Amino acid sequence: MWNLSGAERQTESDPRSSPAFACLIAAVSLAALVGILLVADSYGYDWRAMLRDRAAIENPPPLAGLISNIGIVMLGIPLVLLWIALLKSGTWSKLELATVALPTLIVADDLAMLHEGRGEMLFYAGYAAAGVWLAGLQVLRSRKQSWLLLSAFACLGAAMFSDFIRIPKGGQDFMGLTAWGARAFAEDALKFMGYALLAAHLYCCAKEVLQRGE
Repeated sequence: MWNLSGAERQTESDPRSSPAFACLIAAVSLAALVGILLVADSYGYDWRAMLRDRAAIENPPPLAGLISNIGIVMLGIPLVLLWIALLKSGTWSKLELATVALPTLIVADDLAMLHEGRGEMLFYAGYAAAGVWLAGLQVLRSRKQSWLLLSAFACLGAAMFSDFIRIPKGGQDFMGLTAWGARAFAEDALKFMGYALLAAHLYCCAKEVLQRGE
C-alpha cells in the first residue's frame, strides 16, 4: 500500500525518531527513580542521602550516592556495547565516533567527579557545546533526528542548570519536603532520565552498527 524506500522504512521503524518512545523512556525511568526512593523511605532510610555524591559526604551512609551509581551502570552498559560494535565493524563515521566519545567522557567525569571545583562552569559549558554540536551532526549526517538524543541532552542540560541554584539546607517543609530536597530531587531526576534516554539512544546505535556488519 505504501511505497517506502529502504531508508524511509528504517526511519519509520527506528525508535530514536519517535517522540512517543522518548516520552516512554523518560516516564519509566522517572517512575523507577521515585519507586526506589519510596521503598527506601518506607524502610526509614533518608532518601536525600541517596541523591548526593558519595565522595562529597563525610562518613557516608551505606546507600549514599546509589542513584548516581545506578545511572552510571545504566549508561555504561550500552556504551560498552557500542564500543564493541564499532571495534568489531572496524570502521566508523565521524558521527558514530562523536556519539560514543561524549558519553564516555560523561561517565568518566561522573565516576571521578572531574567537574567538581573551580572549573565546574567550564566543564558544563563544554558539555553544552558538545551536546549542541552532536545533535546538529546527527541531523546533518543521518538526515533524521533522534528524539532520544535531544531529550537526553535537554534533561542533562536542565540538571546542570539546576545544580547552580543554591538553596540552603533545612528550611520550611512542604508536605515533608524542603526546598533544598526538592531541588536535589529535581536535579537527580533530570540526570537519571537523561542517562536513561542516552542509554536507549546508544543501544539503538549499537544495534544499527551490528546489523550493518551482517
